[in-house]
Amino acid sequence: MTNYYISFQIGFEKKTVYRLQGPTTIGRGSDNTITVPVPSVSRNHAKLTLKGDTWVVEDLKSANGIVIDGKRVDKFALKSNNSFKLGEVEFSFIEKETSEDSHKLTDTVEILSASAADLNILAEKEKEVFWTERLQDVLSAIPFFSSLDTVERNELTDAATLHGFKAGEMIIREGDPGRSIYVVLNGRVKVFLRDYHGSELELDILSKSEFFGEISF
Repeated sequence: MTNYYISFQIGFEKKTVYRLQGPTTIGRGSDNTITVPVPSVSRNHAKLTLKGDTWVVEDLKSANGIVIDGKRVDKFALKSNNSFKLGEVEFSFIEKETSEDSHKLTDTVEILSASAADLNILAEKEKEVFWTERLQDVLSAIPFFSSLDTVERNELTDAATLHGFKAGEMIIREGDPGRSIYVVLNGRVKVFLRDYHGSELELDILSKSEFFGEISF
């Protein structure tokens, strides 16, 4: 079977990949499937739709439109490895053939690693780690997910999105809209405040299999 993905990067920070499963809207507003908090991206900027066997990206009357190969377009039929820009953010469209029984989250990890080689999310020896199983274990420990049965937990895992961060990058700041629960699959995350002098006050260090963001979610 063929899976389809959209990957993008905001500045030098987050590199994100989404698996396309249905009509997908992109914009600055939190009501979109993919929220991109960048001023040059309109509140409701573009929509991706599967038409037959082809994914089409369409402008939603945005201010800066869709730019492909330096030209502004209203609608464009995407092919694998096509890139387009919404405002200052560049998106890549990826197709990948996978077997029916492959783990979707693992596929996403491999896609992101291959399409953003400088990210180095995984060392070669780590690619066989069972990310999906670890994620499911953590989900079962989160109170309002603990009652899910195996089928429901699998569906939730399949819908997960992988985010990769370099050391020192900010994941979320106080006051940012909270729509997600973050599960740490590898590495460590520091939780901190700043005092009136700008000095860091460390609150916690989260490591593998711990989570955050559940209160706002």
